[in-house]
Amino acid sequence: MSSKAPVDARVSDLIELGRPATSGLLAAAPVAAAVGAIGPAAAAHAAGIAIGALLTMFAGMGSNALNDYFDWQADRVNHPERPIPSGRVPMKAALRFALVAYAVGAGLIGALGLMNYVAAAGLALTALAIQVAYEAYFKQHKWAGNVVIGVQTMLAFVFGGLVVGRVALPAILGTTALFMIASREIVKDMEDLPGDRGKPSLPRIIGSRRALTVAGILAVGGFIAAVIPFFPMGVYGPGYIVPVVAAFLVVVGALSLAARNPRRGRRVMKLAMAIAILGFVVGGLLYVR
Repeated sequence: MSSKAPVDARVSDLIELGRPATSGLLAAAPVAAAVGAIGPAAAAHAAGIAIGALLTMFAGMGSNALNDYFDWQADRVNHPERPIPSGRVPMKAALRFALVAYAVGAGLIGALGLMNYVAAAGLALTALAIQVAYEAYFKQHKWAGNVVIGVQTMLAFVFGGLVVGRVALPAILGTTALFMIASREIVKDMEDLPGDRGKPSLPRIIGSRRALTVAGILAVGGFIAAVIPFFPMGVYGPGYIVPVVAAFLVVVGALSLAARNPRRGRRVMKLAMAIAILGFVVGGLLYVR
């Protein structure tokens, strides 16, 4: 990147840098957890839930931008179409966008604290600290970074539970997300092998075929965790388990696809996560009173 490169970028390119689809899916996690925990009664916490979703989205967009800021050289090989390697977003603009997104997220955490959602605000601060640790250390140790990303997603569900004062079901749903996100990150590492030279990702350590097997095992673990609210807990009924099974079947297809085309497989796994989140919402609305 030239030092004489411009520092400004179009708003649309900056938004793309934050990956709004991925960040939006993450923002849906606390909403689904809150509704899944107490059902329609979550409406009483609408303001807290909305602020929680917004701060999760802004934190996600900031993290995605910062990730691309540090990984722009690898992305020249793996993802040349992204805003930074394509030249549409200069480095300084990307860093500035990440810092602004984090600042907005921090302000929203403060708002939660002022609204007496102290435990949720504390967890959000912890999640931000984990994100900093990921950027500073775990990202260079990609197999460990996969776990950290999964934990971050799990905390988004627990966060939603803290907003409404119930964490048992959100923790189970978050465990499902942890396994599924870690599985998806392994597939992403398969996709990024060409540009990730020197980084100890699982596919590089044990090979893509074995790494895909590990991804499959994690996906099964996520499915088992997702079934628990249906059986043996018996909290949710058939309206919940149908989308959960559908999501698992989509994951199976995605992993099969990933063996031939990791990029397409990763994208299909995102669809599976969206279906599972829908199942969590349906479960809360239909069966929790």
